[in-house]
Amino acid sequence: MSLRTQLVIFLGSALSSPLAFGQSPSTNPPILVPPAIEPLPAPRRVPTQWIVVPPPASNFGTREVWQDFAPDYMGRMRPRVVLAPYESSYYLYNGRPYRFFRENDINMLPGTTR
Repeated sequence: MSLRTQLVIFLGSALSSPLAFGQSPSTNPPILVPPAIEPLPAPRRVPTQWIVVPPPASNFGTREVWQDFAPDYMGRMRPRVVLAPYESSYYLYNGRPYRFFRENDINMLPGTTR
């Protein structure tokens, strides 16, 4: 038998068969009942939780570490002192009081102690 003849026989038997794809013939198709629709509950308030997002970390440059230091009278780098009124001077990097302003007057740069 040729391929064409086999194809015609196969298609003819497949199309003439009352049982398509292995289903049994039924005279009464099943009745589909839609599912019962339940009403949705009323909306309610949900307590919100605040999320604190920290600011992004800043990238320090290679010279940022020297901002808390200043040269003394010999050019050495010493911790920077903020000269505040009423003898309440303090270190800039940690805020500790600097109590030796009158005793260590020589550590100041010329022209700053007037």
